[in-house]
Amino acid sequence: MRQSDTDDLAQQIKEYLDKKIESEFGLLHLKLSHIDIMLNKIYDELGGTDPNYTTDGEELNRS
Repeated sequence: MRQSDTDDLAQQIKEYLDKKIESEFGLLHLKLSHIDIMLNKIYDELGGTDPNYTTDGEELNRS
């Protein structure tokens, strides 16, 4: 196998993995957003508030 063939193959693998990682992280982000929405609905139904937010909806700074 020539060096240029190896470089081309390596580039193709890198592009594939980059797309796969981007896709998986996008899917994970959607799932986490859905979980956040569902938890907020549960808090609302229980009459409480999300512990990560103040009563006026501002996100707490926990740094």
